[in-house]
Amino acid sequence: MRPRPVRPTEQGGGAAVAGRSGSRLSSFLGRRDPGHLVIHRAVRVTAAASLGFFLCRYGLGDPNTAVYALFGTVALGALSEVTGTPGQRTRTYLAALVVGLVLVSLGTLLAVSTWAAAAGMLVIGFAVAYAGVGGPRVAGVATGLQLFYVLPCFPPYMPDMLDERLTGLAVGVLLLTVADRLVWPPPAPPQLIPRVAAAAGAAAAYAAALRASLDTGCPGSATGLAALRDVANRTAGDLRLSTLPPAARPTGAGRHDRSVARAALAVRVVVGQLDVVADRLAGQNSERTATGPAPEPAPDAAPDTAGLLAIDRDALEAVRAALLGTGAPPAADVVDRPLTTYVRREILGLAGATDPAPWACTELAVASVTEAVRALVLATRATVGA
Repeated sequence: MRPRPVRPTEQGGGAAVAGRSGSRLSSFLGRRDPGHLVIHRAVRVTAAASLGFFLCRYGLGDPNTAVYALFGTVALGALSEVTGTPGQRTRTYLAALVVGLVLVSLGTLLAVSTWAAAAGMLVIGFAVAYAGVGGPRVAGVATGLQLFYVLPCFPPYMPDMLDERLTGLAVGVLLLTVADRLVWPPPAPPQLIPRVAAAAGAAAAYAAALRASLDTGCPGSATGLAALRDVANRTAGDLRLSTLPPAARPTGAGRHDRSVARAALAVRVVVGQLDVVADRLAGQNSERTATGPAPEPAPDAAPDTAGLLAIDRDALEAVRAALLGTGAPPAADVVDRPLTTYVRREILGLAGATDPAPWACTELAVASVTEAVRALVLATRATVGA
């Protein structure tokens, strides 16, 4: 009996069903794996592991080398978390390869006895786990590094196979490094330094607007002051470590991570103190409108508040340029002399004024802004290695 011919409508219905199934699958993967990052990672690891294994097994004709090529790829590609910019990931893989060659050698040699292997596991396990204090990138490969010692330290004791094991490990890790750059490379996580630079630029614009308000004597006359305040607070809020993925947070014990974290904190303090200045100026303006002109500072004090804000603005712009690599680092004492002179004048003004409250709070808040800018300048110089 001849088969029943398929009608065109049935063919269209099958295509529609297949389309709906594909759409549901894509939606499911989109919910479970946004951006298909896990799928891309699985493809990279599978491609590198398979190529390394078959190349060593059938190209070199060495099963032991093939096993270690597969093991090295899986240990660093699937069981470790290597993140960062493409250059950072490549350096991490190469550094892990060097350490892995040492650990495989130790494991192979200490397999001479169970007690030697156990003692080595105690020391190396602690050392690798404690190395995580060096930062998130070191902590991400800690599991893979431990496995580089665990596998070869099991009996039997075969030091004559050390060359084959090291060759296989090098082949596997190098293939994984190439796959990381060529096969659906993962996107670089957001970095904190560009965010600090953006926040410093927003704070500079905010300080310039407050300086214009002081010059005109009317805070409401500064064009876009409220908008600049919102932008500065939003960019400062983006500096919270909770807004960054764990691997991008500067939590290492080194100078660079510590200085970046200090710079982020200093920018947030600068913006907070600028908000205090803006609130004080608005309060003085309201008081002036309701009760008449506010008392002026003592003539002998003559604080140059607007000039100090201008110095802060210039320092913040220099910080932004230095962090973005478009300018030289600001001088370490860029605000020291103006701040010292300003504070000395403030002390004299407070000593000679009968009622300093209407003006002293605003100008002391400006001094606090400059002190925070000074901390930011020093942290920026440490960040860029000045």
